[in-house]
Amino acid sequence: MIRILLRFLLFLLRLLPLVILYIALYRDAGHLKLQKAGIMEKEIIVGDVRFHYAESPDNRKPVLLLIHAQLLEWFSYQRVMIPLSQYFHVYAVDCPGHGKT
Repeated sequence: MIRILLRFLLFLLRLLPLVILYIALYRDAGHLKLQKAGIMEKEIIVGDVRFHYAESPDNRKPVLLLIHAQLLEWFSYQRVMIPLSQYFHVYAVDCPGHGKT
């Protein structure tokens, strides 16, 4: 039984460099799609709070502010931001205590 456990641990140790490499090279497809659409992550300081938000390009379109639900962050709107940015200048904010705010 101990041999099996030791073999399993050695197997995990051999996989560790691959896991570290995967984590280091991982690129989220959702973030890449938003970047290609021109949606950028930004920060602004209001009072003592540094707000993190995403903004679509401003092409003289009406402004649309997206505020996420509790326990989420601005990225929860990733699937609708690109279609909405065709008609609106979209802002998606992280509320304080969520995401990077």
